[in-house]
Amino acid sequence: MIISHRHKFIYLKARKVAGTSVEVALAQHCGDGDIVTPIGAFNPKWDQDKYDHPGRIRRGYGRHSPLISVRRRVGRTLWHTYFKFAVVRNPWDLVVSQYHWATRRDEGNRYKGAVGRSLKGFWTTPLRIRQNFRALGRSIARSFLKMDVGIGLIRHEKGTLTLPGNYDWRQNRQTEHPFTRIQLTQKGIERMAEYFARVREAIGYEIPLASDHFGHIGVNSCIRLGRALERYQLAWLEDMIPWKYTAMWREITQAIDVPTLTGEDIYLKEEFAKLVDARAVDMIHPDLATAGGILETKKIGDYAEERGVPMAMHFAGSPISFLANVHCAAATQNFVALEHHSVDVPWWEDLVTGADKPLA
Repeated sequence: MIISHRHKFIYLKARKVAGTSVEVALAQHCGDGDIVTPIGAFNPKWDQDKYDHPGRIRRGYGRHSPLISVRRRVGRTLWHTYFKFAVVRNPWDLVVSQYHWATRRDEGNRYKGAVGRSLKGFWTTPLRIRQNFRALGRSIARSFLKMDVGIGLIRHEKGTLTLPGNYDWRQNRQTEHPFTRIQLTQKGIERMAEYFARVREAIGYEIPLASDHFGHIGVNSCIRLGRALERYQLAWLEDMIPWKYTAMWREITQAIDVPTLTGEDIYLKEEFAKLVDARAVDMIHPDLATAGGILETKKIGDYAEERGVPMAMHFAGSPISFLANVHCAAATQNFVALEHHSVDVPWWEDLVTGADKPLA
């Protein structure tokens, strides 16, 4: 990575895109006050360029520092003043390059376990998955990680779902869960559980992990899936069925030992009260922007708190809405977590001015 004050540019170095060659070429034109991170060890067996620049590292910058951390460190003025660029690569070529690099047969290769694997075997090996999700956990997960794992991931795999032979996925997209007649088979449940197993193997059990968007399946399949996921210690299972089916929610909640959660589509406190009073879900999930605003969401949280029910908050919006959620969460005792879908979207904070950055 290079920050050149002499030429007013920032070069962000991605992995496996010939980034070191670009860095070497640019470093020759940098001044003493410029930041040029060291390139690491030179191996003449594999490296064809002459890598002779020692680098001038500065605390907090690494060879592959992500955009969002560099932006926060250099500050708003410099970031918007300097020219910024990076080299990208066709995703498939990138995977193949990583494969060849990891399966090389030299003694210093820290991926020795990958030698002899097929490309598919390498990319799905637990080591590769762990590395991918460790990076995700560091940069995105923060205190909670939520992922979408639904039947869309397995519906093209034979033997995973039972459904009518003429089922039209596009036409039935809006058909509610109890009426689709889609059922998970045992194979389907096992395949979905594999996703959770891989993520848990990657991030460990320290980071709370929640899940959403399971697909339009009925109560019985929800229960069978929930039971299969108990071993992965999930923070919650979200919106397994529509929020309005209170009795069905209660049936699911009582049948599994994983917290259940719903509510992002509910307007005003009254419908939340029905779920809470019936002990139909373990947690509620209002969206402040659509539940009725700051005061109404505060009332929803307080009502649940008095009855021992925690509240997570759904959010996918602008920085203004985000800070409204933060204010409400700070004043609500049973608050657990606030979703943030734009944590690594570099321009998201630029939607507002006059506020201290970073916002999150």
